[in-house]
Amino acid sequence: MTDIRRANAEDAKACARNMQEWLDNTPWMPDLHTLMDSIKFCREFLIEKCETYVLGTPAKGFIAIEHNKTILALFVERDSRSQQIGQHLLDHAKSLHANLTLWVFGANEGARRFYEKHGFVATGQTDSNNDEGLPDLEMAWSG
Repeated sequence: MTDIRRANAEDAKACARNMQEWLDNTPWMPDLHTLMDSIKFCREFLIEKCETYVLGTPAKGFIAIEHNKTILALFVERDSRSQQIGQHLLDHAKSLHANLTLWVFGANEGARRFYEKHGFVATGQTDSNNDEGLPDLEMAWSG
C-alpha cells in the first residue's frame, strides 16, 4: 500500500466519516460532534492548516500532523482496520519527521498499545484537559 498522498478539500468527507464512525461507536466518548461538525473540522483545520495525509481514494484512513509535529488525528475506516493502514500512515509521518508527539485518551487502550508497539513512550498525562473532559496521555517518538 503505497498510495499515501497529501489530503485535499475533496477528502474532507471521507476523513470525517472515518473519524465520526469511531466517535459514534466508542461508548466512553461523549457525543459532542455531528458528522457536519467533523467535515468542517477536517476541511477547515486538519486539511487546510495541518499536514494531513490519506491512504486511498476515497480515504480509507488519514493522519493529521500539526506544525509543532503533534499528531492530531489518526483514523482508519472500520472495514479497513487490521490491514496495516494505520501503520503505513504512521510510518509515513515518521519518514517525514525525526520526532513526533501525540495525545491519546487514557481509555483508548487499543490506540495506546498501537503507539507503544510503534515506539511511542508516555511522557505526560492530564486528568481532563480536552474538549471531551477525559483523562489523556501524552506520548512521544524520536527517530
